[in-house]
Amino acid sequence: MLIKQAVAHLHAKGLAVRVVDIAAGHGRYVLDALANEPAISEILLRDYSEVNVAQGQEMIAQRGMSGRVRFEQGDALNPEELSALTPRPTLAIVSGLYELFPENEQVKTHSQVLPMPSIGWHSHLHRAAVAPTTGADCRGVNQS
Repeated sequence: MLIKQAVAHLHAKGLAVRVVDIAAGHGRYVLDALANEPAISEILLRDYSEVNVAQGQEMIAQRGMSGRVRFEQGDALNPEELSALTPRPTLAIVSGLYELFPENEQVKTHSQVLPMPSIGWHSHLHRAAVAPTTGADCRGVNQS
């Protein structure tokens, strides 16, 4: 899984692994994928929908993950909100949103590693964008 490779790569470089899913939906996919990743210091899930945020917060509590996972309402298309995230994420996950806007230069400036899976008719855009922003070398992440 690309996300686990990115976590391992950042951890091997000595970087704190702080994950954000900018448009998480209810968050289940990220919670399932990263629940047992000890290298991750923090997971922030965000979604525009109040319903998704409430469901996600409930899931976090049910799984006993409140110590290192939080869920907040936010707009994935608002650059001011994204640039104000603290602590600054080192791994951003976006699924089903930004690949719809391949010309979006702001996507490249907010994270060190940004996996961008494609689904359905977006298959021609399948890629994982690796965007180092702090001088960290992320070229070792397998992008296949």
